[in-house]
Amino acid sequence: MLGGTPKRKVSEILEKYGESVEIITEDGFSKDYQYTKGFIDPLYHSNNPYKPLTDYQKEFFRLVIPPNVFTRWFCMKRTTVICNGEKYEVKKTNEYKVKNEILYKWAVLRLLKGENNG
Repeated sequence: MLGGTPKRKVSEILEKYGESVEIITEDGFSKDYQYTKGFIDPLYHSNNPYKPLTDYQKEFFRLVIPPNVFTRWFCMKRTTVICNGEKYEVKKTNEYKVKNEILYKWAVLRLLKGENNG
């Protein structure tokens, strides 16, 4: 049952319903791994179900993760996200705050085409 602060509720929803997400940050000398739960969905949506998304629109996604995931260095170092067998590059990150409390963190991802992604 969901209870507590809004931050706690969002974290519980992500933990219960989110997909497993692996986050790999590397700087050329070392790699850091984080494992969490989150939601990944297309960044662009078409309001017209008969109009297909362009290749460019199919390339970008949004990731929502709990507020306790360390994201400070995501864009300063090479960071990749793996979820459901797909590999993504982190392009931008930020936090969603309400009354100075971080409810969740989000990232813009670009689908990596290559070995695992066709």
